Amino acid sequence: MIRNHKAGAFEKALTAAFGTMVAFALTACGGGGGGGTGGYPAAMSTTTSTPSSTATGSSTGTQQTAAEPGSEELAAFELLNDERLKCGFGPLVRNSALDAAARGHANWLLLNNRNGHYQTERTQGFTGVNVLDRASTAGYSAGWVEDENASFARSSATGVGQLSIRTLLSGPYHMRGLVDGYRDVGLAVMTSEEAGATNQAKRVVAQVDIGYTGKDGRRSSSPGVVSTYPCDGTNGTFAQSTSESPNPVPGRTSPTGQPIFVFGDYGKSLTISSALLQEVITGNTPTLLPTMSATTDPNGYLWAHEAAILPDQPLKTSTAYRVTIVGINAGKPFTKTFTFTTGAFANAASAPN
Repeated sequence: MIRNHKAGAFEKALTAAFGTMVAFALTACGGGGGGGTGGYPAAMSTTTSTPSSTATGSSTGTQQTAAEPGSEELAAFELLNDERLKCGFGPLVRNSALDAAARGHANWLLLNNRNGHYQTERTQGFTGVNVLDRASTAGYSAGWVEDENASFARSSATGVGQLSIRTLLSGPYHMRGLVDGYRDVGLAVMTSEEAGATNQAKRVVAQVDIGYTGKDGRRSSSPGVVSTYPCDGTNGTFAQSTSESPNPVPGRTSPTGQPIFVFGDYGKSLTISSALLQEVITGNTPTLLPTMSATTDPNGYLWAHEAAILPDQPLKTSTAYRVTIVGINAGKPFTKTFTFTTGAFANAASAPN
């Protein structure tokens, strides 16, 4: 996610490779706002209300998508919503226009053997240069829209829905895009065979388009609330974060642990004075890297109300960790303590294929 860019402008691609068992590419945070404004549009409202069962926008393709029992898209949607709801970020509504935009871009990536956010005009399967173009064409009246995607070198899509969400939630920049103040989401999980890309190596693309309409505006938490991901009760995160690009730790080539992202009051200032991570059973305290904030983020992605805490080493799998964070949110001191548990897999490479 790039700050202060105009509607339809393209952001930097985020890519990652996750080991040798599953060749993997992770690209995130392509986005744009409606109305030609930059960043989070100042004219957009922020509310704490729960969205209705239908998305608001143009009359074309904005109804809630019907559930597809057993589909990878449904598995991804349910996991993402479960994680958001546990941590107080509010539910997303599955939106058919964003579904169509996501599916079109996944198809284009496979047909043209590409990763990322941009499409090239006059290429096979072209549906729009950037995510704002594609969402608008599909009928979504965007106040803001972004896209995240992941590509896996495998022939079957089985399990990719949840795997892609876990993977996106294991990098601080990618995680930030999935748990921010959005309301609507579209998803696609597509194989190269399904796209008709039979002359290329087999792979599966998972595409997530996420946003809010100009009418509904950005969702914001109640004043004074500090939210985190993971949070109390989160279970099943990856144990490590691997090769996110741009690298949140420049020059680092070895994996860090599952990051912890902290959100304060939107538009205010968040300062973390101390953070402690501790294994619940043993009491061991993994070393943490210096907290990343808007002033220390080497890539300039974080806003003043955001911070990211990165363990210096991979965490243990299937292990409960207690987190204690002390700081100042919007001028008021806070202490937040919670427990989360890593899952059985260190990263995407260790998940079954």
